[in-house]
Formats: sequence, structure tokens, C-alpha cells
Amino acid sequence: MIAIELSPKVVQPGDVMSIRITPHEHAGFFPPNGQVELRAHLIKLEREAFAFGLIGAQTSSNNGAVVVEWKVPDKIEPGVYSLADIVVHSESRQNLSLYRNGLIAEQFFAVRLATSAGDEASPEAQAVNLRGKREEWLKSEIKLSGKPGANTYQCIVFGVGCNVDAPQHVKGISVFPLNGALSYDSALNAVNSFLEPHFKMILPKDPKTEQEYGTSHPVIATVFHRIVADDADQAAQYAAEITEMIFSIIAVDRGRKASVFAFVCIGSGGGYGFPSPLYRGNLASPMFGNLLAELVERYLPLARRSDWTKFILSLFGQANAEQEPIWQFFHYWSVLEVAAAKRVSPNVPLAYPSGAPIENRGRQIVTGERHGRANVYKYLRDLNAADSYSANGHNYDLWDVVSGFSMIRNKIAHEGRFTPYVAATLSRDETLANELAATSIITIHMLGIMVLWSELQKG
Repeated sequence: MIAIELSPKVVQPGDVMSIRITPHEHAGFFPPNGQVELRAHLIKLEREAFAFGLIGAQTSSNNGAVVVEWKVPDKIEPGVYSLADIVVHSESRQNLSLYRNGLIAEQFFAVRLATSAGDEASPEAQAVNLRGKREEWLKSEIKLSGKPGANTYQCIVFGVGCNVDAPQHVKGISVFPLNGALSYDSALNAVNSFLEPHFKMILPKDPKTEQEYGTSHPVIATVFHRIVADDADQAAQYAAEITEMIFSIIAVDRGRKASVFAFVCIGSGGGYGFPSPLYRGNLASPMFGNLLAELVERYLPLARRSDWTKFILSLFGQANAEQEPIWQFFHYWSVLEVAAAKRVSPNVPLAYPSGAPIENRGRQIVTGERHGRANVYKYLRDLNAADSYSANGHNYDLWDVVSGFSMIRNKIAHEGRFTPYVAATLSRDETLANELAATSIITIHMLGIMVLWSELQKG
């Protein structure tokens, strides 16, 4: 072990804390008089959530110890913090994680405001107490039934295609990333079992493909710690429904929705199953994994409160799940259009942000039942969407973007794909569709997120 000392262990916002690392049993661990960089994450224990990053550089002392002076952020919240993921970088130690390699113990400190007395217990004792309370909170009962004789179940729902790099926790539910992935060997065996008898050939095992396959098929487990239900079917149905919502909410941040491929229900009459999975990749993990838990914790109750919010989240989830980009665009447009149809009143004249009327052939355009793009524009304006968007080195105002997207949507609806409009003379909207098509999926995804959050909050 390497000795690490925080001084002082109880600080106020704006104070300076000294972090001293002394490798007593590791002579030469740090280069004498060399530059050493220390990086760490601060975790707030009340939520086990990332709070701040810490970076410091200091010349090592003659006896090999490293001392870093860290100014406590002025806006840090009071509470107990863990100094986690401590990484050292020097000429001889390239990005070495002290905590993960078992070289140091977890360190705690407390932040108090000058006006509060605070807890007199040590930060370590407070940490034990907080984690005990959090464990109770995490495993709170989810009561689906108050009947005498109701049973308690644990349900675990497994998903594939969601890159979550840290455990996520909300009350009664946890989402864990697993070390394993869907098997490349199983896929290869299935292919070769067909190729060999029918085509007299087999595909060799490719290490590079095997590595890529595992990376792109990550597995996660959603754990419902204690569900009180009449029977296993009620518990399993609830777990499946909530898991789909959680995957849809995470997909908003990650860009793709995971698919359920297995479930286990533990308790009286419980069982297991393997629904057919459809792989859908997702974006790289966020920098700080707990942000996904905050999304779920904030929006899951909103999504569950009405059939409309369940529908709009499901519609957005279907868009995220679509593999073909141009069909994905069509689904995102549907999110915008159905929300606008619900919220926008008919016969509202449209205007640019300057107040100038938006006209077509000399007549001001109004919203209405059959005016999809007009409704979408009015709704986005009501949500304070940006006045202009950049694409291909040009700026387009919101009306141009909506008009171009509407033409792209119409092409897909009639042809199943988008091909550039071709004519001796193109209309303004056709020209916009051609110019915006290449970058349309990025912009409409962003607008879709704006609409989704608005609808979940309105209910």
C-alpha cells in the first residue's frame, strides 16, 4: 500500500486542501525532482455521483513523496466526498490508477458551510452511515400489491447494445454494465453450421472481429431489488415495462436503444426466459456514467404518469432503435409532428422571429389540421428553438429547416428513401431538402430530444 493523506479532512468552499502521497514501500516509485501529475474524481456520497474533477501537478520532494495543493471549488455542495479514481502520470508511471490497482485505500473528506455546525463525526464514519442509508434506499420495496399474502420478487432484465460504463441507481432499481458480451463464437458457429453442409466452406475465427463483436454487443442487467406483487407474472410484467422505459430514456443520451434478450424472476412461481434480441449499437459512454441515472431518476416518473407520455417516449425510442438513418429521420419527424398536432391551435398565423409574416404565394401561412410543417414550426418556436441552424457551411433559419425537413419526409413517405429532387427548376423547399439532407439526422435528433422532454414535463 501507498500512504495518502488529506489535510484538512473537513473543509469549506474555497479552502485549500493538501494531498500527500508517500510510497514508503515503493522506493523510486516517483522520479526524484520530476514532474508528477495527479488526476482524480470526487464522488458525492449522498448520490454516489461525480461532483468534480481534480487535476494538479507538483515536483516530487527529495524523499519521493508528492504533494498537491487543491483549491476546493467555491460552488461545491456541502456533504461527504470520496476521492476516487486517483491516477498518477509521470515519466516512469504512465496513467497508473492507484485505487484500482489496490495501492491506496479510498479517501474521504467533508465539506461544510461556515454557517452550519455540521456533523461532528469523522468523514470516514459519515461515509459508512451514508452508504448504509443509501443501501436501504436502493433496495426500497416497489409495492404493486397491498393484499395479504403478496410475495416479494427480485427481477433481473438483461439488455444488449447499450454502452453503460458505470452502475446506475435509482430508488429500488439498479442498472449494471456486465463484463461479458453476446458471444462471437455462437454467431460464428451458427453461420458455419449453415455454410458447411450447403456450400462446403467454413469461416475462420478472426481475432479482430471477435474483439469488435464483443465491444459492439455489450450486455447490461437491470435489477429490481424488491417487488411486492400478487404473483410472478405481475412482477415480471412491471419489470419488463419499466426496463423498456429506462432503455428509452438512456437512449436519448446514448443515441440508440438497447434490446431485452433475457429475464429472470426470483420468488414464488418465478421463472426465466430469452426473448429474441435485435442488436442496436449506441454511442460511446458518457464521460461520467452517473448522468444516465440522473436522467432515469428525473424522467421515469414523468414517463409513467399518462398514456400520452408513455406513447411519446415509445415513439422516440422506436426512432432511436431504427438502424436505417433515413427511416430514423422519418420516425423523428413523426415525434415532432404528433406533438405539434396535440399542442398547436389551428389558424395561428406564422411569423419569422423578426415579426415578418411567413407567406406562400402572397398569403400568410397558418397552422391547421393538414398543415404539418406549419404546426411543427409553431411548436418549435413555442419551445424557444434556435432561430437558425448551420449546415454545409451555411446558416438556415428555423422555417427553412422545417420546410426542408418536411420535403425530405414527403420523399421518404412516397419512395421509402430520399433521393435528391431533380428538375429544370427546383422550388425553394426542394432546394432546401437537397441541401439539408446530409446533416438532417443530427439536427432532427436534437429537435426530437427538445420535444420529448417538453412533452414528458407537460404530461
